[in-house]
Amino acid sequence: MARGMQIAASVLMLLIGGLTYLLFRPTTLVLFQLVRLMGLEDAVMRWREEVAGARMPEFVVYCLPNGLWAAAYVLLIHALLMGQPAKTRLLAVAVIPLIGAGAEAMQAFGFLPGTYDNGDMACLLAPLAAYAAFIYKQHDNN
Repeated sequence: MARGMQIAASVLMLLIGGLTYLLFRPTTLVLFQLVRLMGLEDAVMRWREEVAGARMPEFVVYCLPNGLWAAAYVLLIHALLMGQPAKTRLLAVAVIPLIGAGAEAMQAFGFLPGTYDNGDMACLLAPLAAYAAFIYKQHDNN
């Protein structure tokens, strides 16, 4: 996939994850404070009214956005670091998914507020695991 397409796919995943938060998550999240500061609260509330009857699976609302954001990061870093050694790319790609997984683990042990969720952990680590497999296969074929 060409670099421009990878970046576009990354942006699309970010948008889908963000829209999922805006449309289906509780308005008590910190994100909605930013929405208010930006003067977008009325527009977002109208959008939420439009989809109020839609029933989204909990996994889609609460876990998938993390996976989309992690995948977007993985794809963006891959696109930006094309041509760099595989180890460099893998280390750079691992940063955000591992920070997210670490935060999720800290929730499990009560070091961070929130509720640990296996789905969140899987969604955060799956893009990294897929990328590591991609790098391994690519390296194996060279």
